[in-house]
Amino acid sequence: ATTGYLVISCATPIYHNGTLSGIAISGAHLTHVNSRLASLKIGGPVDGYPSRGRVFVTLRSTWLSMVAPAGVMIGASHGSTIGMTGDTPHTMFPAESSDSIISNTANRTVQDNLNIEELSVSGLMAVLNISTELAPEGEEFYYRVGRLHDNHGVDWYVHLVID
Repeated sequence: ATTGYLVISCATPIYHNGTLSGIAISGAHLTHVNSRLASLKIGGPVDGYPSRGRVFVTLRSTWLSMVAPAGVMIGASHGSTIGMTGDTPHTMFPAESSDSIISNTANRTVQDNLNIEELSVSGLMAVLNISTELAPEGEEFYYRVGRLHDNHGVDWYVHLVID
């Protein structure tokens, strides 16, 4: 069925006595994922200034590339992950985010030639110089990425950016 919304769908086969008896399907609107991420408290106030921490989730898997290309945002704590072309919603890449910290983080990882896969495996944190509205010349943010995957098709990167 067509809902007019962008959704994340998961499906798994159901077997009874070794015979396929059905398929269980579940879906979540991307707006629900964004609402959950937006409710997270990332960091805390430092010296009276609120933290500008961000979290965003991107698709890692390339086997879904016929539906959505690897690297598109699934959710974000700030800004939109859904763009519009006329009346049609479409997924966005982090560099297209309306949130400057998320978009500038994506651009900086490319400029600094960071290997996201290596960072996700190593657990290391990178320090990025990111331009913001308050500091156009750039300021230091800490960046960490982890991989979230399972045997049912979830294969995502979870990105954390904090000042």
